[in-house]
Amino acid sequence: MAIRKVESKDMNSLIKKFMIAGATVSLASVVPGGAAFATVSDPCELYPDQPGCGGGDVMQIIMNIISWVLGILSLVAVIVIIYGGVRYMTSAGDSGKVKDAKNTILYGIIGLVIALLAFAIVSFVIGGINTATN
Repeated sequence: MAIRKVESKDMNSLIKKFMIAGATVSLASVVPGGAAFATVSDPCELYPDQPGCGGGDVMQIIMNIISWVLGILSLVAVIVIIYGGVRYMTSAGDSGKVKDAKNTILYGIIGLVIALLAFAIVSFVIGGINTATN
């Protein structure tokens, strides 16, 4: 049995396909679908703060939107970290590719830290505004 050499462009194509598949599965698992399996006839009983249920205020809606956006950004940062790890594992000892992979991992970690700090800051500010207005 002969072992064939994998071309760099073939490996990059394969990595991109795995990354797209992983991102699709991850994104599909993030989308809320709990109401589809619930036995409650009125969805507002499960999620009273959702638009159209009359129970949500503007601050809660803004916080929900910001939470979703920061959640998606965090997911992207984690995908970048995983992509950098795959690049590191497939660098085959080439110092240029190793350096690029380490930079990709570093940038992904920096992005994740920024997203988490942004969420903490936004939560603090919105909590302060809610406390001040009530």
